[in-house]
Amino acid sequence: MTEVTTKVTFDSLPNEILLKIFTYLDSEDVCLIVAEVCERWNYISRDVTLWNNLNLICSNNMSIDYLEFVLPKMPLIKSVKLQWRTDVDLIFKLLCHSCEEIRQLELVCCGKMKDSCMQLLTDHFPNLEVFSLGKCWAIEPNCFNLICKFSQLRKLNVSHSRCLDGPLLKAIADACCFLQHINLDYVRGLSDDSVMYLLESKNGLLSLILYGECLTDVAYCYMENCKMLHTLHLSSCIQMTDKGLRSITKLNSLKSIKLRLAKNLSTEGISNFLQSRMASKLECLILSRLLSMNDVAAHIISKNCIRVRYLELVYCPNITYQIRECLVSGCKELKVLHFRQNGHTDILNAVN
Repeated sequence: MTEVTTKVTFDSLPNEILLKIFTYLDSEDVCLIVAEVCERWNYISRDVTLWNNLNLICSNNMSIDYLEFVLPKMPLIKSVKLQWRTDVDLIFKLLCHSCEEIRQLELVCCGKMKDSCMQLLTDHFPNLEVFSLGKCWAIEPNCFNLICKFSQLRKLNVSHSRCLDGPLLKAIADACCFLQHINLDYVRGLSDDSVMYLLESKNGLLSLILYGECLTDVAYCYMENCKMLHTLHLSSCIQMTDKGLRSITKLNSLKSIKLRLAKNLSTEGISNFLQSRMASKLECLILSRLLSMNDVAAHIISKNCIRVRYLELVYCPNITYQIRECLVSGCKELKVLHFRQNGHTDILNAVN
């Protein structure tokens, strides 16, 4: 009896399988290569669900001429990221003309952002859900006022902004009712009052990144009301005391926490924090520039923080290198240990 072997080719695969395969390609491959292969592939390349998972990264080596060519070929693109661009006004015009479905727009280290650029975005993409101006420079002040027009925002990054103040933060909190993630890292001068207003209006907040140079325990204690927080990154916590840190341990949903430059914490306060039920659930723990952090407190991490996968201990002068082996052997799920002391950095891939 002769056995007949059926040869499997791309043509024999159902559309659903091809669609799944195409999700592993980038947006340029889909619109410039896949769409040109045949009628069937062209049809699949225009599937709305495919473009839900694709994004376009406009790096600084991508010319405007190229963008003029490629953007009209991806009208269904929903996610665009600009990196190190100073021609955002030209790119925004192209996006508004060719891509009407954008829901996620991120600018990273971009400059020359004018009020007119921002107005263009609010006019064409009022339903934007993710917006980032992280580490951007030369942004006209009124651009931050216009953020209030994005009423559907779920995620906002305005890190390193020099123009965002307390009243404007309150206005954004009022206008953007669905905010769940907000990055305010290196936004200086925010008061207890403005941060508490944000937390009160956003009790469903999932992640908060905050620069705390002006914050006191009043604000940190108020954070215990944010029961759904899974990420809390706090930098320059120079006025935080053990009282404020103790309140944070009540956030039992936390998966990732960062404490940087909290010079008023005691060794006992840090130890109690690391022994808490909350700390036992952490997957990411970043402790930076904590004068009272020592080997005794670090040893607690190896005993209680057994779920941590990413651990960073940097510039804590009272921790010695001898503790590293204890951390690696105790934290069974640890994948990365970032250990930096006195200008020397170790990044260990700790696979248990």
